[in-house]
Amino acid sequence: MLHGMYRRALLFLLLATTVAAQQPSAPAHATPPPSFDQLVADAQQALPPFERIAQMKRPDLVQVNSIDPSIKVNFPLATANNFLHTPIYHSPKAYLERPAAEALVKASQELRKLGYGLMIYDAYQPWWVTKLLWSAMSPQYRQFLGDPTGGTIQNRACAVDLTLYDVKTGLPEPMPSAYDELSEKASPSYQGGDQQARLNRSLLITTMQKYGFTVSPTRWWHFEYKDWQKYPVLNIGFQDVPPPQTNDPCVCQDPVPISTPDAPYTEEARKARISGTVSSWMFLGADGIPRQIIVFKPLGHGLDQKVISTLMNWRFEPANLDDKPIPQLLSIDSDFHYHPGFNGDAPTAKPAPPSKKRTLPTKK
Repeated sequence: MLHGMYRRALLFLLLATTVAAQQPSAPAHATPPPSFDQLVADAQQALPPFERIAQMKRPDLVQVNSIDPSIKVNFPLATANNFLHTPIYHSPKAYLERPAAEALVKASQELRKLGYGLMIYDAYQPWWVTKLLWSAMSPQYRQFLGDPTGGTIQNRACAVDLTLYDVKTGLPEPMPSAYDELSEKASPSYQGGDQQARLNRSLLITTMQKYGFTVSPTRWWHFEYKDWQKYPVLNIGFQDVPPPQTNDPCVCQDPVPISTPDAPYTEEARKARISGTVSSWMFLGADGIPRQIIVFKPLGHGLDQKVISTLMNWRFEPANLDDKPIPQLLSIDSDFHYHPGFNGDAPTAKPAPPSKKRTLPTKK
């Protein structure tokens, strides 16, 4: 979110459109810009980058204000107060990977002793949203946005935009610049302006650094958690985040495989005589349809991509929690075996275990 820049960018684009309209004629090759609906559709249909991360960590997203209700959530992307003038998030939640969320809660607890709270402006951002913002922004301003090409730290749920608020009034504390203001005032090292605002900024930064966060060199509100390189780029909606595990009594039912086609063995893999296992995680929606496949143990030779495209076509009866369908994160192994004299057989992909109901024990 970059409000000040967005408004300037929009003004620039409106001005450019007005000037262009005054020209005698448009070039023959000119085409109208895509509609917002088309930009959304293109972003949602695009695939996030394929990654090879050594010892990739399993995603474990936590809703930050569910473990610390004092942390406020105020997402500008959930309002029309952005350069697209339309809400992007319709049911926003502030998710971070568990270690980052727990570290943020520790920072919040320390600040509350001093009379301050944390207010989050943005946290985990699905990859398609990053791509949408990038596509909608005029190229000369994209330097201020996260580049979707390699995925951002917010796509990995390890970055957060936030500020301080006064616990007595609930209002944000003064800072040297507004949130997303693109000027020298946004720098963590800016020494101008009000002294109290600089002290507020310093308190926020030093507290966050104490718990493993690094502040952006150009934006005092943007913090990145350590070890973010170990987490994959995520492209699931807030509604598709699996619920946290619990020891409270409940009746649970695992997802039941309905259709599980095998991934084909590639010609490249046959020539290289490859045998082995592609291990992946599947984010399964509450409707039993996969949302994203993440390969954490690749084989290469085109097999990883075949597994991703094939598993996206798997279908399940969804998991249930107390008779309500819920999203799930599944681990799936796809085995490939090379046989001399043959073209290589299809993998045997191990689906989820058979459906069964179980009552979880009460937490002691």
